[in-house]
Amino acid sequence: MKSIKPLLPSLLTALVILVCNIALLVFSPVRYKMKSTCNVQLPLRCNDRKREIPIFYNLFIKQQKDIPRIKGYFQEQSAITLPIHRMIVSLIANFDLPKDFFPADSSHVMIDHVESGSELVSLHKVWEHCQLVSDDQAFDSLVVYLHDKGSLHPNRRNDLMRQRITKGALSEACANLPDTCNVCSMRFSPVPFPHVSGNMWLARCSYVKKLIAPSAFSKKMDSFRGKGNGWGKQRFAFEAYIHYHNDARPCDVLPDNNNYTWGYSDNASLFDDEPQIKAAPCLPYEEFMKEINKNSMTAKDCALNAPDRLDVHNHIEGSFSHPPVDWWGYDFYPNAREQVKDWIHNHTSKSTDVLL
Repeated sequence: MKSIKPLLPSLLTALVILVCNIALLVFSPVRYKMKSTCNVQLPLRCNDRKREIPIFYNLFIKQQKDIPRIKGYFQEQSAITLPIHRMIVSLIANFDLPKDFFPADSSHVMIDHVESGSELVSLHKVWEHCQLVSDDQAFDSLVVYLHDKGSLHPNRRNDLMRQRITKGALSEACANLPDTCNVCSMRFSPVPFPHVSGNMWLARCSYVKKLIAPSAFSKKMDSFRGKGNGWGKQRFAFEAYIHYHNDARPCDVLPDNNNYTWGYSDNASLFDDEPQIKAAPCLPYEEFMKEINKNSMTAKDCALNAPDRLDVHNHIEGSFSHPPVDWWGYDFYPNAREQVKDWIHNHTSKSTDVLL
């Protein structure tokens, strides 16, 4: 009788494929509509063809005396990368780094060194990278954006935020992004503008390819009718960029045992538990409004309803378009469907019955 050992690899491969197919049948990817609960987790994709995920890291160092501190930030963030991550660094400094700045075992490469700049340096690299990915590979091509949060203003609150949002963006939950998501982070916050507080995230290139260049976005936001940074203007345009498009399908991974919405938090144990991926926003509008009220913001300061949010999108895109039927805003903003119907009617004479 012939030995079955040569057949074992083929049998194991067939078994893995069978398990994947069964999982896909049982957990067919659907859009979970969650208005006020965070206890539903999305099924992970069963994909044995894991692609390398580039991390575009914006490394800003103002003065040479800051090097040891920021070296600690970088090593702290590098320590929680996954084997599939690859760090691609853009340095903003008017001096060179010491040879021992990067960890000896770091899989990094420095592609840029400019003397001055902002987060736009690496955000543009993210956008540029995805434009070069072919359409047939863009859906499965993921990219991460990180930076050395707190480099300019070192304090405990920035340390806590940097650690939390890095943990979210680099989590295995985000790396195994469900088909129904195209942006993943610690917490997606719809107000005062759609963003991730602290601005670190993972995204699909198929989505990033739809966005205009970050520098163009920043300029267009400055010309929007709304006044104040609550609309995502000036330096806040960096945070507003990744979620501005109506085709954003946000997910976040902050466990459902807290009601954190946006901004800084002094709660040191905010993100101690394991990441849990779910469609976002999963907290209700009223929960996010608590922070809006705390900051004494009104509808003049930011988009607090669906039509205002859609006006921002159309201003950026330079043309009228209605949101897709599964837009996250329908289940978040109060009376969104009726308001959007009226908003569409004001912009076009076409029937909206089939749209909503």
